Amino acid sequence: MKTKVLLLLIIVFSLSSCLNKRLSKIKQDVQSSHDSLVLAKKNVDKKIKTGELSLEMGKKLQDTLNSLEAQSTDYMKNLDKAMNSNNVFVKNNVIVKINKNLDNFINVSNDLLNDYEDVKSLDVMNDFMLDESFPPGGYEIPESSLPAVKDAYKYLIDKIIVATNKKKPVPYVVHISILGFSDGTHFGDSSPTRLKLIEEFNLPLDAPGYLINEKLSLKRAQEIRKIVVDLLEQRKVNLVNRDKVQFDIREVGKGEELPFSDKTYGQDDKNRRIVRVQWFAINKKYYTGENK
Repeated sequence: MKTKVLLLLIIVFSLSSCLNKRLSKIKQDVQSSHDSLVLAKKNVDKKIKTGELSLEMGKKLQDTLNSLEAQSTDYMKNLDKAMNSNNVFVKNNVIVKINKNLDNFINVSNDLLNDYEDVKSLDVMNDFMLDESFPPGGYEIPESSLPAVKDAYKYLIDKIIVATNKKKPVPYVVHISILGFSDGTHFGDSSPTRLKLIEEFNLPLDAPGYLINEKLSLKRAQEIRKIVVDLLEQRKVNLVNRDKVQFDIREVGKGEELPFSDKTYGQDDKNRRIVRVQWFAINKKYYTGENK
């Protein structure tokens, strides 16, 4: 009888040891993905602080990375609990449960991190200064300047298309943020542009100058949006899997906010009167378009 009990204990110990090795290997794989996700989040935070990545776009990336990081944290808690348990059935159940989703989680993380590599080299168009594209205090690009502006944005659109064509043939979302900025000077109370913006946006007649500039910057972003949308319509025929690609275009008026927080600007600095366009392509499964 003692021999049978001893044999059973040896078998249980041996099985527990084997299961722990398997649990340890699974945790190592999950930990690797977890560490990469955490590093990506830190890089996103850094880009937001320097202004290299807009808050709107950074928030979308953070939400996706947070979701996967939470999933990996939950996996590791369950793995630790199983490894510290003396019950081989608990260990085996955790292995079976996690194994069902592990490959998918690893693949999802790797796909997202590959997409993030593209985000790290974001194409930021910030060279359209007010004195080159917009008339002073205005938000419409003169007809004489339109050909040059469209030619410049063709390069951006073609770059988006080339990058998207390299993706897997699965549904993708290309998110494009168009950010308009203004300098710190304000319109006079009787300025026709000021009065026009007040009427269009239903603002009070005594609306503060910073609010008028916010609407002015939004109108500039909307002007560039028209160009981007027109060019996408013309050139999306070059998308290899265009039936699987969705474009989510958002324009934001940043007003007197500095385009790059780590740079020094003057009050009436033409380098503040710009429109920036940022974009990234991401697997549709990981993309949420709710936050604007």
